[in-house]
Amino acid sequence: MAWTQGWASLLYIVATLWALLLLLLTRGAEARQVTATAWVFLLAFSLLALSIINADDIPKFFARLERSLRVLFVPLVMIVFLSMRGSFERAFNFALLCAACVAGMNWVLLPEGTSLTGAYNSIVLGDFMSYLSCAALTSFYLRRPLDLIKLAHGVATLVFILCSIESGTRGAWLAVLIVIAGLFVFDLSRQSQERGSRASIWFNYLFVTLVALLVSQSERVEGRLLEAIANLSGFRDGTDRDTSVGLRFQMWESAIHMWRENPIFGSGLGDYGFDLHRLMIENPVIISTHFGEAHSLYMEILATTGALGFSGLIFAAFAYPVWVFLRAYRSDPSSSMPIQGLVLVASFGVFGLSQNWLSRSSLSSVYFFLLAFFLAHTLLSMRGIQAKPSN
Repeated sequence: MAWTQGWASLLYIVATLWALLLLLLTRGAEARQVTATAWVFLLAFSLLALSIINADDIPKFFARLERSLRVLFVPLVMIVFLSMRGSFERAFNFALLCAACVAGMNWVLLPEGTSLTGAYNSIVLGDFMSYLSCAALTSFYLRRPLDLIKLAHGVATLVFILCSIESGTRGAWLAVLIVIAGLFVFDLSRQSQERGSRASIWFNYLFVTLVALLVSQSERVEGRLLEAIANLSGFRDGTDRDTSVGLRFQMWESAIHMWRENPIFGSGLGDYGFDLHRLMIENPVIISTHFGEAHSLYMEILATTGALGFSGLIFAAFAYPVWVFLRAYRSDPSSSMPIQGLVLVASFGVFGLSQNWLSRSSLSSVYFFLLAFFLAHTLLSMRGIQAKPSN
């Protein structure tokens, strides 16, 4: 069955690569807008695929490569958005408010005695809610008029943060703090360059103070932070290494050990669990418990695909989009979409420190879809393509 799945993944990969090749050969106006982006992601995917040189678990290699294939959908989705040429900013803000309504209803109607905690919820729901809180807070900050839409974004931010707190995800909270700090710096710099609503500016600061008080007074946040401190202390003293935080350090140390054995091409995409079994037998001092992933996007990609795959993925999924968004912001500081794109990259980039979300279909699909959404809007504004008026 595993080999059947491996071959199915291989056929899926070949079909997608063929579709992408046809896209690169297309000479339409919209296709020319995404040719460079398509080549960037194709190069990153090729560098990841080179790890097959050292792969042992071939079926799992193809399965993981197929999940990584989502990066190649970015130029294809961009074509769709470019052909629409609609008001992406309005659509994004509307979708954000709809998501807040759905999240709020689910949170309020949660059966008594249950919670949003749990391994799957904290990884997928918690991390994603943290990004949504970053996105809602950014929309709130960027909107200068003090009106119902701004207030709605403020309420949406609170809903997403409460859901994130309830799920108990600590790594994602770090992303929220980084984005809030970045927005403060951005807001201060923008005040000196433009005339904004003074009431709106002060309302921004009061709202962030409210969010800070809400988070600091949460018993769940306090409990999770105290637990993390205790985990760090136990790992450092050697009294309790097998805690939530301690096991992550062990997995990262194991990943570094694997990478040193194959620094260029890695041990093979999808081989982390296979190699961890071998390492536990050869060197049980490093790690004594088996996990199927390294609990870090960067550590696992480095160990399994080496320096080539790691550099390709980091460039395509993070560095290249940041460069495009910064260029777009410089050319049009009034647009909020490049800032939202930067928030997306920053949020998921921080999530990747403690979670390999690329191996999870739901999170990776959301990230690359939104990345395509923001890149399409950015290319429209940078290339001077006139957007169609919204209905």
